[in-house]
Amino acid sequence: MPYFSPVKTVVTIHDITYEVNPEWFHPKERLKMQKTTRIAARRANMIIADSESTRRDIIRYYKIAPEKVKVIYLGHDPNFKSIRSKSDIKHKHGIKKKFILYVGSIFSRRNIPVLIRAFEKMREIKHCQLMLIGEDRAYPPFDLKGLIDELF
Repeated sequence: MPYFSPVKTVVTIHDITYEVNPEWFHPKERLKMQKTTRIAARRANMIIADSESTRRDIIRYYKIAPEKVKVIYLGHDPNFKSIRSKSDIKHKHGIKKKFILYVGSIFSRRNIPVLIRAFEKMREIKHCQLMLIGEDRAYPPFDLKGLIDELF
């Protein structure tokens, strides 16, 4: 959000987990997000949160007037079509079986090592692959590659 704006502004804040559970974030990342989000929240004329929980957190942690924060839930476009075929995607990524897909940033709080261990123990779905897609932002960091090498 710009420091100065000649027009009214609206900002969307998806969550402020770094305020609620600061121990889940690297200190530098946490401080950067806290500072930029707090400034944006105070300067914006309106704030959009995508859940009631986030709305309550914004009001509580940033001392924002409740009437300034509105909830608009996330949605999807039912008309969206992938421009690639499923077989093209499977070929490109070396997918030979059915798969279980995780998409999202990899944070410690999302228990990805638990997911990997559970997948390894589920012998009856060995006909599946587990695919993880997302930036590894775990703090404190853990060795996912080492875990995968150890179990598989």
